[in-house]
Amino acid sequence: MRGRGALAAGALVLAVGAAACSDDDRGLPVAVAPEDFSVPVGEAPTFDGCASTGEIVNYAWTIRETPSNMADDVNKPLREQEESCEFTLESNMIVDEVGTWVIELEVSDAQGTASTDTVRVEVTG
Repeated sequence: MRGRGALAAGALVLAVGAAACSDDDRGLPVAVAPEDFSVPVGEAPTFDGCASTGEIVNYAWTIRETPSNMADDVNKPLREQEESCEFTLESNMIVDEVGTWVIELEVSDAQGTASTDTVRVEVTG
């Protein structure tokens, strides 16, 4: 009986040690969107996910929430296939509606493992 107790305790310690590893420690992608920010209406915002970690091969940016009058833009991709961790909206996509927009960053590795984070962009008049 005593030997079994020691073995069980050792297994528990091993399990706790394994759970303490973060995805970053294993090279898995961890998305880190920029801090929330404000931008004047008509200005092209820059989105920076360069603080993300892991073996990232793709940065995708998607609109998740919009001002109520822009509901058709929810789930619209801003970038689907992007190797660069940073981009500025092009002139044909400049935000021209005042309100709060929530943009999701999804990073993924070559095996398809993904992680997401969001940024709130307050567009001011």
